[in-house]
Amino acid sequence: MPDNGSTKCLAAIRSFKTSPFAKAPVLVMMEKPDRRSVVQAAKLGAHEIITKPISPNNLWLHLSGIINIPRKYREANGSITLVPRAISNSMF
Repeated sequence: MPDNGSTKCLAAIRSFKTSPFAKAPVLVMMEKPDRRSVVQAAKLGAHEIITKPISPNNLWLHLSGIINIPRKYREANGSITLVPRAISNSMF
């Protein structure tokens, strides 16, 4: 069953290109992910995808994956922004 709720929410977040949240790290939670939903979430810029039910240890592992990955920064329009991560086809 596709998880439309989380991908629609992520699409809305990413649609505001000038928002400071446009490139914010996002952890997507899905109850019953299918391949299409996971690929769509990754293309929209999800940094981690976690499935329900969520244990505290599993949540921490996914959050650590976001927190501990070094990111590159760049200056644009007088502010410092994160360089977007590339999506690897090897993930799928």
